[in-house]
Amino acid sequence: MSHLLDAATSGASAFKAAEPMLANSWPRWRWPWAQRPSHRLYLRGAEVWLPDLGWTPFEAWCTQAGAHRARCELRVAAAQVWTLLCDAELPLANAAAAVACARQQFVHYHGLTAQGWAITAWPVTSSSRVRWGACALPLHDPAGLRLQARSTGVDLRSLRPWWSDALPYVLQHSPGLAQAAQADVAVVEGATLNWMRLRQGQLVGIEKRQLAAPTLDALGQWLAQQAHGGGSGGTTLESQLIAVIAVIGYGLQPGSAHGIALPVWPGVQMLSDLRAAGPPSLTSPPSSKSLPGMSGEVSGALGGGHA
Repeated sequence: MSHLLDAATSGASAFKAAEPMLANSWPRWRWPWAQRPSHRLYLRGAEVWLPDLGWTPFEAWCTQAGAHRARCELRVAAAQVWTLLCDAELPLANAAAAVACARQQFVHYHGLTAQGWAITAWPVTSSSRVRWGACALPLHDPAGLRLQARSTGVDLRSLRPWWSDALPYVLQHSPGLAQAAQADVAVVEGATLNWMRLRQGQLVGIEKRQLAAPTLDALGQWLAQQAHGGGSGGTTLESQLIAVIAVIGYGLQPGSAHGIALPVWPGVQMLSDLRAAGPPSLTSPPSSKSLPGMSGEVSGALGGGHA
């Protein structure tokens, strides 16, 4: 498939925002920018998030923005993207080989429908060889989205998962995370989250998971299980952490354990208000005054307090 997740560039350039963690050697984008407004939008289903307006149909946004010949980059919700890391031992020579390998795995787990998915591959640097990751977009046709935007005068420049922006942001703003021997990052988007495992700042695993409900209580119980090493016994939020944990995202409802307040889980850094209706801005640092767990070293046990 000629059009992958990125609507205008190669798979490596498409994930430029993740280069501090994924591939430090990638070139930066160099667009011949004209005097055209540029927007980076979060896409969930057929809607985009506009901080001042809330959830808005992408088609409606294009109709308005096209009058100004706007440029657009889309960041896709976790529920609409599947991500995997190819086996580090596989001799994958290039992105095409990685895409072929990933397609086989997606077909194995999701059936023959995955044969038609748009897939892009990106290199993950390792100490011995390049390991490849891949993302699939089951619910959107990238070429179709680009044509939809172009029909209104909007130039759709790229299409990639929101986590590819969120993870570098977390690494930048979470103290000590990139240097930790073992660290985990939860990118939460309602009841769906991407759970990323890091070793010395290097991505070694990524899994998409579903919470039992889109609530703070459900997230706390899930994190407690991870603190027990993924076992089912850790549901009390009172176990010792086996890794540094940072959380960013949106879309969770207050639970019975915390009322309307954000929970304080010692040892867990929270980089956004998870109760928000839409994704946080990734252009400014998180506010340590309004978010619990944003000061001091990241260590200790998951607790059940609140702020």
